[in-house]
Amino acid sequence: MVKMSSKTKKLYLDDYPISNLNLERFDPFFKSFKNDIMLVSSQGLFSIRNSKVASLKSVDKPLRFVDDFFEGRRLIIDESYFEEERVFSQLPFSFDYVNRMTFTYYVDDSSKVHLVVEGVYTPVFIQVGDTNVELKNKYRNFKPTNFYFLTNCRDEMELRDEFLLSMLALA
Repeated sequence: MVKMSSKTKKLYLDDYPISNLNLERFDPFFKSFKNDIMLVSSQGLFSIRNSKVASLKSVDKPLRFVDDFFEGRRLIIDESYFEEERVFSQLPFSFDYVNRMTFTYYVDDSSKVHLVVEGVYTPVFIQVGDTNVELKNKYRNFKPTNFYFLTNCRDEMELRDEFLLSMLALA
């Protein structure tokens, strides 16, 4: 299982349309979800998760690229991450926010590559007496805004093997 750390990499498939993701197909591999509120202000970026507030400081690293990685697509490897610092005082007075939901999928606990899908729920208006509403479907009114793969594989060969194994299992 991949644990978030400064050694964790985000992998993006270049030019892969997010609209091609069929989340219901991945549902047998669904492992977790988290909800956090992201605040953007002139004082910086903040996260609210489980009633805890943290200031996020970006640690940027150069992107790396692997050509013709999967189905002719280029792989983008991003080793940047955020350092979190707990905030005990007040939040900025003026900010914009996003209520972000994150779904994580992987084959089993030994998986070294996890699919992560971030998105938002669009508002739902239910009419009284509407009996066709699927309230238990977590994908109903969910709009994906970003997806990537998380890994802590050390080298490109291990990464390619683990990525292909995960993609074959998720397909």
